[in-house]
Amino acid sequence: MAVQDLTLPVHYLRYLGEFVAPLGVDVPQLLARSGLGTVQLADPSYRVSWPVFRQLVVDALGMSREPALGLLVGQRLTLSTHGVLGFAAQNSDTIRQALGLIERYLLLRTTLLSVHHEVLPARDHQPAVILTENWPLDEVRRPVHEAVVLALKNVLDHLTMGSCKISEVAFAFARPSYGDLAEGLFKCSVRYSQPWTGLSLPLDLLDVPLKMADPAAFAEAAQICQRELDKLEVGPALANRVRRVLLDQRNGFPSL
Repeated sequence: MAVQDLTLPVHYLRYLGEFVAPLGVDVPQLLARSGLGTVQLADPSYRVSWPVFRQLVVDALGMSREPALGLLVGQRLTLSTHGVLGFAAQNSDTIRQALGLIERYLLLRTTLLSVHHEVLPARDHQPAVILTENWPLDEVRRPVHEAVVLALKNVLDHLTMGSCKISEVAFAFARPSYGDLAEGLFKCSVRYSQPWTGLSLPLDLLDVPLKMADPAAFAEAAQICQRELDKLEVGPALANRVRRVLLDQRNGFPSL
């Protein structure tokens, strides 16, 4: 994926601004440093490029002096903040179905990361939801990983009405000074300096029927997600065409 393809919906930046404002950060000044203003934030169709997003996060960390910024913003990212993708997940029959939906359509929310779930033999054959960077996130890797993993936990909590107990969270970076805060928010063991970033959960929870499931609403929302995916511009480059083929697979990625 080329760097110019990496984008993020603008409303996630509004949550960032809402969080850092009480910390004394001048939000208009923060936005101006990256060439943004209230006009862009008010436009729901505006998507923030990777260079702008990276600079915003770097400046927010520096201006707020809050090293746990990623966790604290991720705490605010509930199911309702993810648009039609969140609505579709809310009506899923099982966690397995919801995870498959998120894997397929996360591109609609952000192109910075991909997620997939697999069973890890090294973790007592528990399923793990694993994050993959589509581009090196460099100096904003830690806050982005923390925010996304905590947002995933929030989604699972909502879908299961709090009954999904995360077994473990893993991060592919060293333990920060606020490690105890992370364990308090995730309510489970948090391991650092791991070969992967994500979370694991008990295998027997994947196929437990969800109480909020609505097959008709799920099907309708999934169709909307697919239509939005179909609208994405696909460039002529071979890499773009291959990526679209992969995204269009409905039964897992094809073999080489």
